[in-house]
Amino acid sequence: APHGGRSQRDNARRRDVIAGRVHALEALTADDVALLRESDEELSRRGGYRRIFPNDDSASRSQAECFEVARYHNRLLMAWISRGNSLSVSDYLAGHHRNIIPPSPAAAGEPPAAQP
Repeated sequence: APHGGRSQRDNARRRDVIAGRVHALEALTADDVALLRESDEELSRRGGYRRIFPNDDSASRSQAECFEVARYHNRLLMAWISRGNSLSVSDYLAGHHRNIIPPSPAAAGEPPAAQP
């Protein structure tokens, strides 16, 4: 399987997001949705603490430029945080983004389909 059990399609999408050719919230994968839900759950439990990075402010965007390598999950979370609304992941998906890319068989631990 390719890097981390992800398909070539998933890896290509990640490269496109990092390069700015595709918006991070377009064509979310099941793993992306799980990460966004986990992030929202963590945010709801934060109490009086404030998220430092990634955040929706110029300091966070400046900090992102300091990393040697752009990280896909950082880009995804920054896009999610800065989307301009407070919809839950479920509400966002129901109203704005119904197309979730299913996990590849390799990522799900299934053998690849036989080629005819």
